[in-house]
Amino acid sequence: MAEEFYQLPESPVYNAETIRKIQDTDPVRASTIVNPVISRLIENTHAVKKLADKAQQEAASAAAAEEYSSESVYNAGSYCTRGGKLYKANQDILSAEPWTEAHWTETNIAAELVAIYTALSNKAPGGYGLGTAATNIPDLNDATKNGWYMNGAGGEAVHAPDNVPGWLVLVCAYADEIVFQTAYRYGSAEGLISARRSHHYLFGGWQPWEWITPQMVPGIEYRTVKRDHGKVVYEKTVQTGALPAGGTKSIAHGVSDIGLRLTIRCAFDNDGNNLVGNPGIAGILVDQDNIIITTTAEYGTSYGDGTSNSWVSIAYTKNTISGASNI
Repeated sequence: MAEEFYQLPESPVYNAETIRKIQDTDPVRASTIVNPVISRLIENTHAVKKLADKAQQEAASAAAAEEYSSESVYNAGSYCTRGGKLYKANQDILSAEPWTEAHWTETNIAAELVAIYTALSNKAPGGYGLGTAATNIPDLNDATKNGWYMNGAGGEAVHAPDNVPGWLVLVCAYADEIVFQTAYRYGSAEGLISARRSHHYLFGGWQPWEWITPQMVPGIEYRTVKRDHGKVVYEKTVQTGALPAGGTKSIAHGVSDIGLRLTIRCAFDNDGNNLVGNPGIAGILVDQDNIIITTTAEYGTSYGDGTSNSWVSIAYTKNTISGASNI
């Protein structure tokens, strides 16, 4: 078998905390166990070397700075000497000019080494602006920089999807004017729930939260990430109470300015009987104001408990939305 060698990645990332420890129970297999670990070690070592090389280059650049020339141009961060002192350009000097003290900042090699070290130490281990624990932030309107945030530690949860503490929020931002937030929370009863929202200067700032996995708590309207005919889809569970046998019941759904009545997402009674397609249910309709349920005479005996509670979940659009984008 021909000799093979490990490859150095072009853009190595320092992520030592993700290197898996080889266990005694692991099979000794090069391709799936040993080589992946060694490759990660090499990548981390190479990442550290590249950072060290960069620091050395910048330090050497400062040490080798030439005397200022009024016939040269300089980029911000360039070095020069004048009168035996070291200076660093604090802006681009794109046209040759006589010495202008306001365009330069006096420094020294020790100060520049400290600045280089500080800049490199602030690099996230993962290389993506992350790499540390989520930052607690009481008001999510203030989370406008790329990274992970925790909303609600300590009991505050301002502008959270449901104003309940405990949200972990990922922020992707372009400056402070275009910001995307995706929020996650896990509860023992609700499981994993998530929502998203955006801030855009063209659409009036922060838009409402849109639910990816709505909890569907009865009586609460959820703006979702879905769209139909170019409009936002909402979902709501309405408590419809006990249903009569062989009769019709009309229950106000409480939705204002309802547009397209898209679907009955689900309907069930207290005994877990599915009311959609149930032989005991003659029909479930949604009009501008009400949910109308018609049952057969058999409902409450053969196909359900007419004395139990019931719920209907509906999906719909709205004709207009006040204070937020409908797209």
